[in-house]
Amino acid sequence: MDKILSVAAGGAAGALVRYGAILFFQRFGAVQFPFAILTVNVIGSFLFGLLWSVMEDRDLVSDNVRLLVLTGFLGSFTTFSTFAFDSAAFAKSGSWGLFALNVVLNNALALGAVFVGFRVAKLI
Repeated sequence: MDKILSVAAGGAAGALVRYGAILFFQRFGAVQFPFAILTVNVIGSFLFGLLWSVMEDRDLVSDNVRLLVLTGFLGSFTTFSTFAFDSAAFAKSGSWGLFALNVVLNNALALGAVFVGFRVAKLI
């Protein structure tokens, strides 16, 4: 039961932080491109790589903390389903340039961020 509560608590927190990021971008950057989703996906991917590496290499935290942070918080903070929906909406409307930009940037930057997170963890 502790593991389920850890995932649930982290998931609630991650979803709220993601929602806050979306509101921030809507208020200060009214543009067509979903920069909020790109931003949370890249930051979340970096944090996942960094924290997973630190947690694995140093065995500093319990399984419940790993579940809270990695599965719960970062799992709900990053937004692959929203990314997929945004991409499909671009394709459906014929905005193929935005579709390609969204797919390439989210995948390339998020994957790159994971690897950067791995490297930063080694420096800490």
